[in-house]
Amino acid sequence: MRIMLSMVMIVFMAAVAVGENHVSLNESGNAAFDLGNFEEALDFYRQAEMARPETPEIYYNEANTLIETGKYETAVEKLEKVLNSDNMMLQADAYYNGGNGFFKQEDYKQAIEWYQKSLELNPDDLDTKYNLELARNRLKEQMEKQPQDQQQQQDQQEQDQQEQDQQEEQQKEEQQEKDQQEQDQQDQQQEQQQEQQGGKDEEQEEQQQQQAEQNPEEMSKEDALRILNALKDTEEDNQKKQKRFKVKGSYRGNDW
Repeated sequence: MRIMLSMVMIVFMAAVAVGENHVSLNESGNAAFDLGNFEEALDFYRQAEMARPETPEIYYNEANTLIETGKYETAVEKLEKVLNSDNMMLQADAYYNGGNGFFKQEDYKQAIEWYQKSLELNPDDLDTKYNLELARNRLKEQMEKQPQDQQQQQDQQEQDQQEQDQQEEQQKEEQQEKDQQEQDQQDQQQEQQQEQQGGKDEEQEEQQQQQAEQNPEEMSKEDALRILNALKDTEEDNQKKQKRFKVKGSYRGNDW
């Protein structure tokens, strides 16, 4: 019986120690938060959460610290766990802080929704009312600015496209000019080669003709045959001419 009583006392003392531990860690976190040591405060709050899980107040403190360090998405996750609390004022403050987090992200639509839910739980909170109206004005300015930004973006895209088209056209013209220069150069080289080849052909023909005149015996058979035929024709013509101019002799016949 005494053993059972001792066991109960040990469990009770352990529970009290754990409770004091998470309270102490939370207070240490609050002290660090007040000094602006947010990373240190966050470390204390996380230890407190491990010592006492599912505690809305600890989630609330963690979320506030995460907002101060710019970790808005994680902060909202922590605040959503606070919304299950039975403490209505804690819920209202959670909605208010969440609205501030969305406001800092310039997500004014979400900020308005969270401020409105906070006012449903705490209608007389002046800070929430002020932030709500400020978020509404910022949202209106944002929506009015969007068409201008879209037009500026469209104008910039058109300007970029025009510059790209001009650059491509310039590159095309430069390439055409380069191709034309290469073609002109090739034509000029080809013309020079033809002129050089023509000069070589004329020179070779003159050399052949000179060789033929200097060395008749070295003429080709066709050239020799052509010359012989020409000489033969000339000889026959001379013979005909001689016959035509030759004195006629006595007539020979039996008809006198």
